[in-house]
Amino acid sequence: MILTSLFILPVIPNITGQQNPYAPEVTTYCTLYSYSGDAEIITHPGYDYSYYQPRIDCDMQNNNNVDINVEISWDWFERPSIYPSLTNGEEINIPAQSYANYQFTISADISTAPDEYEFTLNTLVTSYANGIINCDTCEPEERSWTLEVIPWIMAVDLKITDSDLEGVSAPYDMDAKCDDELDAKEKIINFELEFITNVNDDLQLSIESLAQAYYIGENTWDRDSHYDEGEPYYSEQDISGGSNTLSLEAKYSIDFDDERKLDSEIDFYIEVRIEHSSYLNSNNRYGWDLMALYGECNLEKNIFEGSNSTNEDGDIVVNLPFASSGLTIITMSLGAILFRRVERPPED
Repeated sequence: MILTSLFILPVIPNITGQQNPYAPEVTTYCTLYSYSGDAEIITHPGYDYSYYQPRIDCDMQNNNNVDINVEISWDWFERPSIYPSLTNGEEINIPAQSYANYQFTISADISTAPDEYEFTLNTLVTSYANGIINCDTCEPEERSWTLEVIPWIMAVDLKITDSDLEGVSAPYDMDAKCDDELDAKEKIINFELEFITNVNDDLQLSIESLAQAYYIGENTWDRDSHYDEGEPYYSEQDISGGSNTLSLEAKYSIDFDDERKLDSEIDFYIEVRIEHSSYLNSNNRYGWDLMALYGECNLEKNIFEGSNSTNEDGDIVVNLPFASSGLTIITMSLGAILFRRVERPPED
């Protein structure tokens, strides 16, 4: 009996003590999906949703005739959103001739500087046969992707800080008073533009303004026959990076000197665009933003009866000192007349 035992014992495998040369493998197939079609990470607050972020869809295939335990880990400075839920370094079991699917949605903090970053995914078979046999010779499999955080700018607020134009008051009451105080008198409006961005580069600010006037008919606005437009203004300024607030000053003057036979409305419009070089050079849709404001005031045709005159036919003509044909923006320093807020419409 003793001899039999001595003969049998050497052929029983020492599962826990000896190194096992069998090394089953896991094969990982991954596909990168991106809203833009490129490996871009969008951290713009207006687009910071999983729909806009790159997603890596991975099938981890076990082509062996034995189940395997696989450790899954990754290297990234933020925690990805993973479906099904998975922690970094967690082990999963994949049955024989089967697979496991995981989807990694990659994101970054809004303050992450624009640059290229590498996401690395590692898989390693640690054991097999229900975890009984450790795999001492299994090699890790590594996959990596270069992902780019995109520059972005977002205009947050445009508000009045001070004004000597009657009817206009901080922060957003921008409807001027239509009276003789407007005529040929320079007025100054101070305002502040606030924006957020993930860049420290120099930016470009552009200002486009327009003042226009038109008659108001008895029942409707008669724009076609009495439409009048003032002198447009356009300016570009370079802005040093590092600041998220700009203090701007706007100056304007209106000179009215034509006859008016109907009530008139005067509109003021200003559009402020702020842009990063990535928008100018590579058409980065997130590298710019705008904020537009407008206001208005009305002029009654008989508001200044003392200026009425009689024409050759004996008819009374209202001769207002507020004619839109003389409506001009004289000078602006990084701005223009700022009136009721209009924000950039969302993009699809």
